[in-house]
Amino acid sequence: MAAPALISPPVPVARRHRLAWLLWPGCSAALFAIVYLSALALRDFGSSYGPTLAGIGDSLLDMRTRNIAEGVAAGFCLIAALLGPKLRWKRWRGVEARVSSFARHRTWAIVFVGLLPVIVRLGLLPVLPVPQPTVHDEFGYLLLADTFASGRLTNPTHPFWKHFEAIYIFHQPTYSSQYPVAPALLLAIPEVFGAHPWIGLCLGTGLMCALICWMLQAWVPPRWALLGGLLAACRFAIVGPWVNTYWGGTAAAIGGALVVGSLPRILRYWRARDSLLLALGLAILAQSRPYEGLLFSLPLLAMLLVRFLRERRVSLRIRVAHTLVPFTVALLAFACWMAYYNWRVTGHPLLMPYALNQKLYGTPQSFFWQPPLLNAPGIHDSKDIADVFDWQLKTYREGFTWSNQAQRLGSFWAFYLQPLLTLTLLWLPFVMRDWRIRLLVLAAALTLVGNSLYPFFFPHYAAPICGVILLVTVQGMRHLRARSAFAFRALILLIFASTLVTAAGGLLDPAAVDTVASPRSKVTQQLQALGGKHLVLVRYSPDHSFHFGVIYNSADIDHAPIVWARALDLASNKALTNYYRDRKAWIFNPDEEPLTLTPFTDKPYITVVASGGGRPEDLREGVSPGEIAVVLGANFAGGIQGTTDSGMLGLGGLRLIEATAQHGDVFRPEAGGVSSGTAVPFPLRAANVSVQFGGLPAPVLAVSNFAGQESVTVQVPFDLPLGRCAVTLQAGPVQATQQVQVLRATPGILQVRLSDSHLHAVLLRSDSTIVDLKHPARRGESLKLLATGLGSLYPPVATNQPGPVAPIARPIYKLILGVNNHGVPQFTAEYAPSLVGVEEITFQVPEDAPAGQDIPLLLGLKFGDRTVYSNRSSFPVAGLESSASRKNLPLGSDAIR
Repeated sequence: MAAPALISPPVPVARRHRLAWLLWPGCSAALFAIVYLSALALRDFGSSYGPTLAGIGDSLLDMRTRNIAEGVAAGFCLIAALLGPKLRWKRWRGVEARVSSFARHRTWAIVFVGLLPVIVRLGLLPVLPVPQPTVHDEFGYLLLADTFASGRLTNPTHPFWKHFEAIYIFHQPTYSSQYPVAPALLLAIPEVFGAHPWIGLCLGTGLMCALICWMLQAWVPPRWALLGGLLAACRFAIVGPWVNTYWGGTAAAIGGALVVGSLPRILRYWRARDSLLLALGLAILAQSRPYEGLLFSLPLLAMLLVRFLRERRVSLRIRVAHTLVPFTVALLAFACWMAYYNWRVTGHPLLMPYALNQKLYGTPQSFFWQPPLLNAPGIHDSKDIADVFDWQLKTYREGFTWSNQAQRLGSFWAFYLQPLLTLTLLWLPFVMRDWRIRLLVLAAALTLVGNSLYPFFFPHYAAPICGVILLVTVQGMRHLRARSAFAFRALILLIFASTLVTAAGGLLDPAAVDTVASPRSKVTQQLQALGGKHLVLVRYSPDHSFHFGVIYNSADIDHAPIVWARALDLASNKALTNYYRDRKAWIFNPDEEPLTLTPFTDKPYITVVASGGGRPEDLREGVSPGEIAVVLGANFAGGIQGTTDSGMLGLGGLRLIEATAQHGDVFRPEAGGVSSGTAVPFPLRAANVSVQFGGLPAPVLAVSNFAGQESVTVQVPFDLPLGRCAVTLQAGPVQATQQVQVLRATPGILQVRLSDSHLHAVLLRSDSTIVDLKHPARRGESLKLLATGLGSLYPPVATNQPGPVAPIARPIYKLILGVNNHGVPQFTAEYAPSLVGVEEITFQVPEDAPAGQDIPLLLGLKFGDRTVYSNRSSFPVAGLESSASRKNLPLGSDAIR
């Protein structure tokens, strides 16, 4: 007789769940290990093939190419949908069944969607390290986070607060930022435990994806909610800007998800916890994107009120006790907290920080229905603060235009949808048969329309409606699935394939996704390596872009290892350094290359020696024999206003108006055209300042002081040997020294700033008139381009001697000249007659050159197999009609009047 079969007793459901939960840590660790080891391998591989990989990554991230590819893929899915059930893809049925089975465990699905982007992004840290803040908004949020982590709501005003003024940060009556607090709270939580604020941003992005999945579970079946959560992880996490910058839309998206997810639960169950979640979502919106959050919430709250009054299934007592009371109490508590926070920060419970910043600095600018802010007391002392005010005022004055609105919608579409998700909107009429979806779409549309009344738009402004966008797309996918399972499955595969391609592009070219380094972070690393405490006095160049400031500090300025301060006048700077006697004081200009920290002193010093033609395209750092160079520093030209130039280079009609490391010497054309200027040779000492290169005296063409940026423009001696060289500046009895690399050639195009405020090449006609916006170049016209730094000449020319008329001295290296990114086949180059340190390149404007004000112009030199390029410049070219009408005019008619 056979023995009875052994039958295992069934495992209790609770025990199965406990066993499943035990798998989560192991699976998470395995996924992290796989991603992390892959990232290490990619980093090591990239160290050898970095430029090549970056080029591939840049191609993969190209938005135009990506849209074309996704558009073709979307067309394929649409054709498949039109064919309907004729196409089959049966192998996917098993996959869908397993996904559906997992998604029915709602908590597991939420946890999975939340953990996935966090684990992957942390695993990619070897390739995509912790991002560095670069723009003002990021520093503003980080200041709030540091303040909250320190246990304070705001900070006391520093006695030297004028040195610490920064954009979107105020110091009166307290030291704080204008921004709402919800995004900063995400950053503050890890800082409380000693971790980097970015960890909070990373975890917050995972929380956002998890809450979007939770939200969708209230609207669609579980497997579709899981799909929507994964779409959120793909589109907005890992390599997206919301997890790689400190000013994204994570907090506002969390608030929107809580609001949209709690509404159907309230209408179904009338529970207190759902009412509290709704209040929490509204509070987060009010403290992340208050304006857009209000526009989005109003229709939803109106609907909830109507349903509250018309509800008949649940008694009024339960509705009041479980919904109205918790919701009202939570909102009142939040309103009281906001009033208290405003009072502590601004001194008035109804004055919000952003409104105080408007009063002090005029930013943010008004809505279009309000009068513009034309002045503010805080904009007159610092150029970068004045620049951001002027930028916002200019944008406001552009007003509401349909072209601007089209650009806004294009930016919104590119971030949230793109072609593949746009395909799902074809089923929007069917989706909107549900009146609840119609209401959500109305709220989203109201948010976008309302934002059009504000001068600016960034994709994270629309973050409150992120969940609605995903809900509508998922509902569209459900209709597509009903029409054609094959088309739906192909669409899903293509969406995730597009995500992988984008991720691959970001990993191959991290700089396009993640700010790995900035001038501020590089200097921070240098000072941390030195150890001790430091004070960095920051001096911006006149052409500094206000978008990239570095004068930002922690909440407790005096106890920070590094204090970043604005360099003011010498007396104020000395008073600040006396206040910080225990710190090493430095001078730093983030606009100069190479980045240099100069010890602070009241004696003359040099920060950088740069090419007079501006920074070359290949970013080589150095000067070349015979070229025009700019020695930048301070404390040697304080008594000069403007420049001593009265015809620099031996050329009149061009007035020096600025000198920076980025653009070199920049000129302004004067009436009457160009003529012979100062008699040469130039002096070896001017305004009590002289310069030597390796002991060789350099002719001084001009000593300048533009907005506190002091400089000396010189000619580098022709007989200076290549290699490292000491540059010595002497002002009176005091000397300052800086090392510079002497290169064979540093080609640079001399530039003028015209009436459009753009930089253009110095181009002369045969009668010495200047090509400008009123008198643009004509196709076929012969012009002379002024350049410097073209290297050795033959026959040789002596330093400080003007270009000879005969014999003609020419550069020994082969030149390349490009107009509109196409080479000019025939041109000549020679040392400019009667000028010092300048080469003259004569060329003919190509007949096929397009018309415009900024036609690209580039110069290059070939050293064997290597080509080095100049700074990029441009020039105006007349249209066909203008060119034809001027063809018979005498050249003298082009003179500037």
